[in-house]
Amino acid sequence: MLLTTKATDEQVSGLESQIKSFISEQEGNLASFDKWGRYRLAYQIRKQDYGTYILARYELSDPDAFFKSFENFIRVKCHEFVMRHVNVALTPEEFARPYSKPISLDAQPEGEGQDRRRGRSPRFGAGAPRAQAPKEEKTEEAPVAADVEVASDASEQTSVEE
Repeated sequence: MLLTTKATDEQVSGLESQIKSFISEQEGNLASFDKWGRYRLAYQIRKQDYGTYILARYELSDPDAFFKSFENFIRVKCHEFVMRHVNVALTPEEFARPYSKPISLDAQPEGEGQDRRRGRSPRFGAGAPRAQAPKEEKTEEAPVAADVEVASDASEQTSVEE
């Protein structure tokens, strides 16, 4: 889910408790509710340049009933602070695999990763240290003479005829 940066902790905890109740009604299990933090958006959403990402991972036996009640809840109760949301079905192997999250703007040291041209923080993947080619040291060496054999006979020379 993508929330506005103005979403309060009470709103986030209320969202978490409501998701837990929807999942328990469907006899499911909420595996994790992880607040990733604040990130710069690729484009403005509702005139916002930044958003707070939340990842909720859960297991359900009947996902259709959950999705219907969850959609209604988001549209009616949380439309002010939830800008976007998406549900993705995972295979059991994908669900068991650990995920990695990018470093949020809140977790970065002050001034690190700032886009100095615009005074903004970088987007996902931007601002990462770039690999540099190793520097070649210039040494002054004497030019190397190449051994060249010159054919003296006409029989040893090759020519291309058209």
